[in-house]
Amino acid sequence: MTIGFSLTQALRRAVAIRSNETAVIDGPIQFTWDQFSGRVARLASAFISLGLKPGGRIVLLALNSHRSLECFYAAMHAGGVIVPLNHRLGLNEIVAQTNDCTPQVIILGPDFVTMHDALQAGPDGKARDMIYCGGGAPPADFHDYEKLVRSPAAVDHVTRFPVRASA
Repeated sequence: MTIGFSLTQALRRAVAIRSNETAVIDGPIQFTWDQFSGRVARLASAFISLGLKPGGRIVLLALNSHRSLECFYAAMHAGGVIVPLNHRLGLNEIVAQTNDCTPQVIILGPDFVTMHDALQAGPDGKARDMIYCGGGAPPADFHDYEKLVRSPAAVDHVTRFPVRASA
């Protein structure tokens, strides 16, 4: 009999057995498993406070970095679904894919902040929460990623689907 094992469960296991070992290296930035897990839990809490519902989608348009990795884990940790977009697509394609998946949150890296105006409002005209996941101060109308990750609130792992045993 095998039991399902999610990425967030794998993260909890890594913290349990290797909490002080290096988990992430992104240039000069390094995090242990314990630090990485804490950042993920606090970002997941921020996603929920921004209105992410179970099964809700988060669009990510950013180049690879420790922040991108944290977004993948935090979306799952909060019970959401990460929707990474191909940064090589044109603006019209990115807008169409974003509108099609109806995200509750959009995360943009520094190379993509110019798409803010095209992405902020959905087809219904409702403004979406935008997070800037680059270094430094965020542009106007963006939540500051690092400020969200430093928030004191952390959420426990959210189980979206029941774990099924299989023979």
